[in-house]
Amino acid sequence: MSAFLTLAAIGYIIFAVLNIFSRPGHFAAVYLLSYGLAVFFGSIGPIAGAVSLVATFAAFNAHKERLSVLPAEWFLAVWIGTMLLSMFTTPQMDITVVYVASIVLLAAGSYLYARAFATAPHFFEDLLLGSVIITTLCAIRIFQMTDTIGVLGDSINMTHVGLATLPELALLGVISFLIFHRPHPWWVSVGLLLFMFGLVFPFTAALGTRSVILSVGIASVLLLGLRIFQEGGGKIIGIISVGLGLIVTLIAVFWTELQTSRYGILVLVGSSRLSSGAGAGNLEGDTSAQLRFELYDQAWRIFFRHPIFGSGAGSFGYLADGANGAYPHNMFLEILVQSGLFGLAIYSLFFIPLAVKGLRQSLQSPASWNTIFPLSIFISALIRHQVSMTITQGKLFFFALGCFAAYAVATEKSASRTSENGTPQTQPS
Repeated sequence: MSAFLTLAAIGYIIFAVLNIFSRPGHFAAVYLLSYGLAVFFGSIGPIAGAVSLVATFAAFNAHKERLSVLPAEWFLAVWIGTMLLSMFTTPQMDITVVYVASIVLLAAGSYLYARAFATAPHFFEDLLLGSVIITTLCAIRIFQMTDTIGVLGDSINMTHVGLATLPELALLGVISFLIFHRPHPWWVSVGLLLFMFGLVFPFTAALGTRSVILSVGIASVLLLGLRIFQEGGGKIIGIISVGLGLIVTLIAVFWTELQTSRYGILVLVGSSRLSSGAGAGNLEGDTSAQLRFELYDQAWRIFFRHPIFGSGAGSFGYLADGANGAYPHNMFLEILVQSGLFGLAIYSLFFIPLAVKGLRQSLQSPASWNTIFPLSIFISALIRHQVSMTITQGKLFFFALGCFAAYAVATEKSASRTSENGTPQTQPS
């Protein structure tokens, strides 16, 4: 089975790379979910990032259009520039170089790829299909293993935090599609619901990462509220309720059998981690939460040493007491530590205008699934980055901003052609 799964993963990667320009959503799935592909091949994130940059610039060249640069994108360049400069001022240049390379390849690479392709036909449909395929392969691979999540992480050089990118994107795609894609066949709804409740939810529980449950949960509630506010959502609520009831019933009926299976062992390990400290009614027993509070406290103390320009890229990993390469578990604290108030101001001038543009585009009525999907990614990633993940792992966050930028550029070009020709042009879908 393991050999079959590996061949399936290799086959999908080859297929996706060959279709970068004709069906770019398939490659986006490979790139964004490279954490998950580490289950098979080790961490291929930097490789995917490099390929993404090449594909992006090749796409810009293939389009033969004048490259419109949004004002916010200049601030992205300045922010990355400050990170590059800090390589020559920090005592741990090896750590800083790796940190900056990760930002360029994984964060900026995600942004640029989405910027180039987000308005391509069927882009998000292909992205959803790819995430379903890869998530399924990796979930089956994990459920095959008999050891605990800790041993699993050691054996493939991955942690539950990195692997959780898989269910995060898959869940956001499925929920966005079910709520906002109109119309789609009933059998697609049934298949996606079975995939979500029967595989992705247990996969998320097995990983035991509360940040994904928190971020995806909040994003889903907001999306459902938007759908109900705009058009009513009786059927949607009914389908989701039936699906939840079905999976709960199945778990209750077969709980004894699940507990003794490999699948059940993994879910129990994740569930016990998720509920740590809850039995006592406080956070005292939750070592993960305690560690975060300690990291937040240390991040503030390091920030106040150099509040204006910060201590340099990746500096928290060697300045924090006993950090051993840890990160602050908060995106904005991480930026304050490494580039100070100056860096946070530059970074805010990059992402806030794009986020505003994306929100405006997504909240148009009736909402388009092609704009709701990146909105859900942005909301979930923004929330998750306040309690987990280093900014160098922010592929989903930067990808969503790239989608917002792509829509903004397409809208501006459409408005420009309209003013030149005097006839209305089709808006990006």
